[in-house]
Amino acid sequence: MTCSDLDLVIKDIKQDFRRSLLLKREELITRLGNAFENIFSKPESICEEIKNSLKEEIIDKIISARLIDRHCPDKWKNDIDRKLERSKPIENCKTCDKPLKSHFYIFYHNDHTDEHYRTGLISSTDEICRYDFLAQDKKLKGRLSYGREFKHLLSVRKEILCAECYKAKETKIDAIQLHLVPDSFNAELAHYMSTLPDLSHYPPPDYFGLEDDFGYVIQERLNIAFAEESVTFEKCSQDLQDDLRNNFIKDKARRYPSEEELTRWLQQYVGKAISHCKIFDMRGLDYVNSDVMRRFVIIVHLGNVSGLWCMCSIPAKDL
Repeated sequence: MTCSDLDLVIKDIKQDFRRSLLLKREELITRLGNAFENIFSKPESICEEIKNSLKEEIIDKIISARLIDRHCPDKWKNDIDRKLERSKPIENCKTCDKPLKSHFYIFYHNDHTDEHYRTGLISSTDEICRYDFLAQDKKLKGRLSYGREFKHLLSVRKEILCAECYKAKETKIDAIQLHLVPDSFNAELAHYMSTLPDLSHYPPPDYFGLEDDFGYVIQERLNIAFAEESVTFEKCSQDLQDDLRNNFIKDKARRYPSEEELTRWLQQYVGKAISHCKIFDMRGLDYVNSDVMRRFVIIVHLGNVSGLWCMCSIPAKDL
């Protein structure tokens, strides 16, 4: 397998995560890891590469870094990941060589931009993954490409330190402080989702007669329906937006559709596969998930079988 072949596999799997709403995540993680294994001479970096390849999906809550860790075999993980999972020392401090079990810091060094970043006190695997993402994408918003060659160029080196060594070093390195933004809680959304059935044991979408790209089509349409006014589209997408605004939104003073209008518009493309939509308007509420602010959260209920649903979100443009 060549790097070009691997890029195609990554693209296909990323689409599968979005369109196959109920497909078992473990199968896709294993498939992607096997593809990396055909390229990489050091398999212990594969788990981290999987997370890097699925950054967008992690942000959109389609999959979590923790789930990737759980389904990656030990041979795909480096010593830090394996030891952290087992609650044993992660590794020795890079400066004083003291074994680290918990409560540590990380310096990131970006060789491409010659910038340095530093974390707050870290105590969980989830925090490491979120800091990793912030360090990778720092100051690159709006122009970050997920192509493998460019991504490799922007990779950052991690330096894990104990609290004492971190404090001594932070005054010697001009490092940008990274801040984790706590996930928001919205009582209305949380209550609504608590009433929905668990989909973890449902069969794949084609079992219900849905097309393979169903999830991708829905997210693409929602991105168009809830785009901010300053966003420009190519002709095909602009025609879709014009159709929604001219033929479905009754109140021309409104930019965005009601739940009924959105449902009717989506049904035009996917038929009765969609029964109804629930829209949560998060504008002005600073609603954040995984350090990304969400403007809208939409629950799409499917009509093929009782209880089937999917959640989509529209991120803020500037985050």
